[in-house]
Amino acid sequence: MSKTFSFTATGDSFISRRLPAVLYEGFQSIEDLIKSGEFRFTNFEMITPDNNRTPSAVSGGTWANANPDVIKDLRRYGFNSIAWANNHTLDFLYDGLKSTKYYLERENMIHAGVGTNLAEASEPKYIEMKEGRVGLIGITTTFHETWKAGEQRKDGPGRPGVNGVSWKNIYGISEEEMNVLKNIGEKTGINAKRNLDILEGFIDESSNKYVFGSDEFEVSEEYCKKTIMNPSDMNRIILSIQEAKERADYV
Repeated sequence: MSKTFSFTATGDSFISRRLPAVLYEGFQSIEDLIKSGEFRFTNFEMITPDNNRTPSAVSGGTWANANPDVIKDLRRYGFNSIAWANNHTLDFLYDGLKSTKYYLERENMIHAGVGTNLAEASEPKYIEMKEGRVGLIGITTTFHETWKAGEQRKDGPGRPGVNGVSWKNIYGISEEEMNVLKNIGEKTGINAKRNLDILEGFIDESSNKYVFGSDEFEVSEEYCKKTIMNPSDMNRIILSIQEAKERADYV
């Protein structure tokens, strides 16, 4: 007999203050809609740091923070699972991350995409439904490079952060334009640090692509733009999906 699941999903919950305790007109219908699904998901864009937490030097546009009881409100409205790997996860550094994790787990909220190391951040989280099990994997492509969770090793515990997918753009231009670009790069010295890294063996320069600043270019018969995922991130996420598929009815 086939299983039937119902899902309710929203986009970003960027909620900086408590939701109404007494449901005003219209709010009841929102709660009813959310609770109409078995698996009830949102992307939590807020951090719930305790008092006197230090903000990061960089943020996801602003330093997003809220009273921890906002998580209670999400629960009351019906959500039972969240992803919170996004451009605000480390607005308040590691203390803010650990505090938010504590309050999510205090409310028994299934959460994915963030952890105290890379293995925890990328692992699937599971929620048991009446008709089976759902696996949730949280991923983000919008994050400061220092926010990516670090891999734990024998000589280190890893680093708290997000399950981040790094990527790069490669632009296709004509051969004539490539020659102009290389001439500009040579005259301005924009690649001076990169050239030193190549000389010292930190970068393998065996590609036919040309790096100008932070972007890559290649000769092409027509203008084009390709976005390439970091191979190690892609492989890690594929393994997470494969694991979840073996253990859950839906991923």
